[in-house]
Amino acid sequence: MAVIASIASVALAAVVLCAIFTIRIWCTLYTKMGNVSKRTKEMQRMLTITLIVCAAIPFVFGVIPLFLAIYAVVLRVEGTTAMFRLLIIAATLQGILNSISAMLLVKPYRTALRSWLRINNFS
Repeated sequence: MAVIASIASVALAAVVLCAIFTIRIWCTLYTKMGNVSKRTKEMQRMLTITLIVCAAIPFVFGVIPLFLAIYAVVLRVEGTTAMFRLLIIAATLQGILNSISAMLLVKPYRTALRSWLRINNFS
């Protein structure tokens, strides 16, 4: 039980540090972007949002299900086999979801994808 508590505290500290660094980077970019072109601001915004989403996907589909599965094992909940199967499925979906999110969030990728799929506009 102590091992699980120490792993959870390290994971929580990592999440808090990531949030702090993300906010700090966001503030630094906001203050330094005062005298750059509109196109550069737009591209920087797309990159920042894409990186945040691509970093959040492993957390949502990896860390959260893992902690729920560990919690179920510790509490001896029935159906842990199904939980671990869902954990494996969620882990395999991370790569696909990262690729899809990058294609949908970056405008040049999205434009190329829409033209390739012959989609005029999303409705």
